[in-house]
Parts: sequence; structure tokens; C-alpha cells
Amino acid sequence: MAIDRESALRKAEKLLRQGRLDQAIEEYVRLVEDQPRDLTTANALGDLCVRAGRIEQAVAQYARIAGYLAREGFLPKAAALYKKILKVSPHDESALLQAADLAARQGLLADARGYLTAVIERRTARGDLRGAAEIRVRLGGIDPADVPSNVRAARARAELGDGAGAAAALRALAADLRAKHRDDEARNVLEEAVHLDAGDGEGRIGLAALYAAQGAWERAAALLPDNPGADPEIRVLAVEVRLRTGAGDAVAEELGSLAEERPELVAKLAERLAADAPESAFRCAEAVCERGVVRQDWPAALAPLQAFVAQVPDHVPALMKLVEVCVDAGLEVEVAAAQAQLADAYLLRGSGHEARVIAEDLVARDPLNPAHRARLRQALVLLGEPDPDRAVAERLTGPAPILVPALDFDLSDLPASDRGPAVAGPPDVIEVDLSQALEGLVVEAVEPPGGDAAAEEPPLDEVFQHLRVAADRLSAADAARDQYQRALQLEAAGRDVEAAALLELAARSPRLRFEAAGRLARLLVRCGRPQQAVDWFERAAQAPAPTPDANLELLYDLGLLLEENGEWARALAVYLELQTDTGAYRDVDARVDRLTKSEMRG
Repeated sequence: MAIDRESALRKAEKLLRQGRLDQAIEEYVRLVEDQPRDLTTANALGDLCVRAGRIEQAVAQYARIAGYLAREGFLPKAAALYKKILKVSPHDESALLQAADLAARQGLLADARGYLTAVIERRTARGDLRGAAEIRVRLGGIDPADVPSNVRAARARAELGDGAGAAAALRALAADLRAKHRDDEARNVLEEAVHLDAGDGEGRIGLAALYAAQGAWERAAALLPDNPGADPEIRVLAVEVRLRTGAGDAVAEELGSLAEERPELVAKLAERLAADAPESAFRCAEAVCERGVVRQDWPAALAPLQAFVAQVPDHVPALMKLVEVCVDAGLEVEVAAAQAQLADAYLLRGSGHEARVIAEDLVARDPLNPAHRARLRQALVLLGEPDPDRAVAERLTGPAPILVPALDFDLSDLPASDRGPAVAGPPDVIEVDLSQALEGLVVEAVEPPGGDAAAEEPPLDEVFQHLRVAADRLSAADAARDQYQRALQLEAAGRDVEAAALLELAARSPRLRFEAAGRLARLLVRCGRPQQAVDWFERAAQAPAPTPDANLELLYDLGLLLEENGEWARALAVYLELQTDTGAYRDVDARVDRLTKSEMRG
């Protein structure tokens, strides 16, 4: 039967005014039991219970109301009721825990920590150490940024027998700290994880990586397992640690395997090692190089060596390997550059004999290059040659001149008429004896007035001037034209490397420089070598063009290449030159307009 609520409330009011508190409470109990969701009446009942000293009954009413409000999402109101509970019953653990949860959900972390700390103190005081540890675990989960609390929580978790869970929580915390570049804190956290769970392999590896990043290689080595597993990054870490701690003899097989699977990781390792462990770095670079050699992927084979010698320019074994790979790849330009660097390295270490051999080869291939002659002269000085200038001249023009190796091009698939005249003598060299061509010139230049037969030897500069004259007499223009024609045939056959070498030789002729240099530039563009292509386009642009249209086309192609490679200012300069020469050429006006706006913005 429904209660007459108005009559019941009036009756309760009369009872209160008469001081009959217990009877008034009974009336309120009847009202709350009749309508449990009447929270106002329930709260009034709780207040009456407090007045009557019936604390447990009051707490029950407040807790029931707070639970309902929390479930409905009214968190501040629910929190206020838990505060009422704690005011009348400060040590109520249930209320403390609920209040902590509500404070954390509202972001009131300091309040939440205060409530949980009170529970820890209460449980510790009564000897409930396990219960206190449980609350410390809970306390650590309140604020992920509170590192000390999280560490204490992990320790408490380990005390409860969950060492693996504690270590996992600390690993997650360390990962967050590393992401924020707080490596020292991350290291401390991982040290704690390993301490709490000695079998935490993941934590040990993570800590080893941090030690390695900070240069503590011995400490990293003590943590890494003998078998680092399948993760290539961890395997590379293990290889690096062993190389840096003197245990590199055991990594040869693993290094080769990693170079096969993840060459880019090994190449980066070589870069890291180059500054303070060059020998180990070379081992890494060489492993990646060998992978490219096996596949005959010459760019992949050369890249790690070139990167290494850029960092360690005087490393003789690396330069020897670089020369070897360039020769195998048939890259004449790169061979010469690597030989020059190797000769310089030998000169730096005082190895005159080795430097002389390489310098003689370089001079033989490019006798007018002053840098190569200077290398040869320096090598001769190291070997004790009393007159190095005269010795260099004799090696070029004397009775036993330097032999020039023949170009190592396979032209067997070209017509016989395009292969050039047969060469007598050994197949691997062409002897260039300029003594007859220079004979008259040298005598005329050095014979003193009066025909003194005891004339002094001519200065070196005069000898090289006669060399140039003699070279002109040896039909250089015809040879360049032949090289150019053979280059066109090789290019058409898809033999770009050989074609590039012949085009470079042909471009030395002033008459063919525009055509040969321009064609070489376009070939290099197709081969994915834009920077070298720009250099050859610019060389061609400096030579006379056979027709005005050919010059315009070459400048336009140069502008396109510069623009594609992000060199907008240089591209704009080329397009403006085209505008000046022609007024309007293809889409140059539009490109000038676009690049001008980009330059103004940038």
C-alpha cells in the first residue's frame, strides 16, 4: 500500500521539533524504502543519522547515493558525498578508494594520491603489508608521468609475486620516456625492470641499447644474450657491441648474413663506426659491398665504400677495394678518381713505391693532368729521386715511356670497320712513343746558340708544351670523331658504361665538345646520376654549338634537370638566359613565372 508521503513528512517534521530523533528517522526510512531514488530524502536521512550518532547507517545512505550518482556520470556530486562520508568516518577505506577513483577520473591527481596514500598508511599500520602493496600498485597507475610512483608500483607488484608484470609495466614506462628523449630516466627504469625480473630478456636488450647509445659498450655486452633472436635491429646492435668490445672475430658470419638481409642497417652501422672504429666500419662497408658485387649491382656495391672513404679518406684497404670494384664495373671515371685518392693515401703514409706505381698509371691515362704529374713527382721525391722534374719528363718522353693501357671495351659486336685499326704488340697496352714526333721540336728548343752539344736539359714546362704540340699532330680530331661514333653505337646497344667512357674521351676535342658532352649529360640523366649530368651539360654549354637551335635545346634540358633536382635558382637563371636569347622558347615563359614566384615566397 502506497505511503502518503506528505503526511509522513509532516509527521517526521513534528517528531524532529519534539526532539524525538529516532522516531523521525524511522519515518524517513519508510519514505526512502518506498522510493529509493528519492535522493533528497535519502540524503536527509543520512544527515539525521549523523545527528543521532548512527554513523554506519549514515555512511550506508551516503554511499548508496554516491554510487548511483557516479554510475549516472555525476562525478562531482558523487565525490562530494564521499567527502561527507570521510568527514564523519575518516578511516573508511571503501570511501577512500572510491574517492580516489573519482578524483583520478576528474584529473584531480593530487587528491587521488592523497586518498590512496591514506589507505597505504592505514593498512601498513595494521600490518597488512600485502594490502598496502596492492594500493601502491594502484597508486602507480594513476599518473603515467609520475615516474617515482610508477617505479614504486612496479616494486609492489613484484612483491605480490608478479615480477613479469612489473617488468612489463616498467618497459612501457621506459619506452614512453625514450620517446620524450629522457634517456637517463629510461635507463634507470629499465635497470629497475631487470632488477625486478632477471629473466626479462626484452628489458635486458632495451637496457643494452641505452647503454650502447651512451657509449657504455662493456655494460651493453654484459646484458646481450648470445643469441639475439631474429629481429635484425637487435642483431645489428649485438654486432656493433661485439665489434666495439674487441669480440669482432665472432661476428663475421652474422655480419654477412645481416648484409644480405638488411644491407641498409649494416651500411648505417658502418657510418656510426667510421669515426672511432674505422677498421670495424670497413668490415661492415665491405660486407655490404660484397653483396652488391655478387649481384653485379654496381651502384649498391660502390655506395658503402664511397660513403666510408668520404668519412675516412686515407684508409688504404678501403680505397684498394674501391678501385677493384670500379674496375670490375668498368667505370673508368670512377677508377681514376679512386686511384687518385689511393695514391694520395700512400703519399700521406710515406709509401713512395706504391704511390709511384699508381701515379704512373694515372699519368699514362691522362698525361696533361697536372695533379697526376704532381703525385708522380711527390712519389719520386719520397723514393729519393734527386731530380724529380727530370725523372717525370723522362717517363713521358724518354726511351722507355710510360705505357698507356688500352681502353678495356668489348667491341666485338660492332662491325669490323668500326673497331679501329688493329694494335700490334701485347693486347693489354698501347705504346705511345712521342719521341719521334717531338724530336725536332725538342732539339730546336734546347739547342743553344753555336750548336753546343752539351746543352742543358729543357725545363719541364717546355717538355709538356711539346707534348701538346705532338698530340695535335697525332690526328687527335680524327681519333675523337672515331670515339664519338663508337660511343653512339655502344649507347644504341645498351652498353651505357662503355659509351660514357668514350663520350668523355671524345669531349676532350674542342670540335666535338658540344655534341659529346651534351650526349654524355643526357646519358647520365637516364642512368640516374643528375649531378654529374649537370656538370657535363655546363661543359657542353661552354663550347660552340653547331646550330643555334642545338644550343637552345641543350640549355632547356639543363634547366629542366636543375628544376627537377630542386635547384630552382640555377634553373631560373638558365631559363632567363633562354628568354634573353629567343624572347619565347617552348614553355620557358611559364617556367620563369612559376620559379620567380617561388623565389619571392621562399
